[in-house]
Amino acid sequence: MNKAAILEKIIEEQQKIVDSMVTSREEYREESDIDETGGTIDPEDLSNQTNAKEMEMRMQVMLDSAKTELEKLKQYSGVEKNEVAAGALVDTGERLFFVGSGIASMQVFGKELLGVSLEAPAYRVMVGKKSGDSFTLGNETYSILSVQ
Repeated sequence: MNKAAILEKIIEEQQKIVDSMVTSREEYREESDIDETGGTIDPEDLSNQTNAKEMEMRMQVMLDSAKTELEKLKQYSGVEKNEVAAGALVDTGERLFFVGSGIASMQVFGKELLGVSLEAPAYRVMVGKKSGDSFTLGNETYSILSVQ
C-alpha cells in the first residue's frame, strides 16, 4: 500500500470537487447579473436574480469549506504514522480508512477508501490503535493490517 499515491488520488478528487464548485458559483453569479440599464425588468426576473444570488452565496460557503479541506489534505503529504491519528492511512485488508478528513467513499487501487473526520465517532473508536489491533464500527469488526 503506497500512502503517497493514495493521498494523491484523494487530493485529485478533492480538487475536482473544488473546480466543480467554482464553475457552479460562476454560473450562479452570471444568472444573478441582470442588465438593469435597459427597458423594463420583469418581476419574475428579479425573483430569479435574488434566488441565484442566494445560491451563489451558499456555493461560496461550500467552496470555502472544500478549499479548506483540500489544504488540510495537502498538509498530510509526507506524514507517516504508526498509530491511528490525523493523517494516518489505515489498511484493514478489505477497506482503507483515511483519518483526518470526512472525504466521500471512493475506490483506490481496487479497495474501498473511507474518510474519517476527526469529529466523527469512528475516530474516537480508532484513535491510538496500531497494526495488529482491531476496532468495531457498527456491526463490522476490522483488524488493522498496517497504519501509515
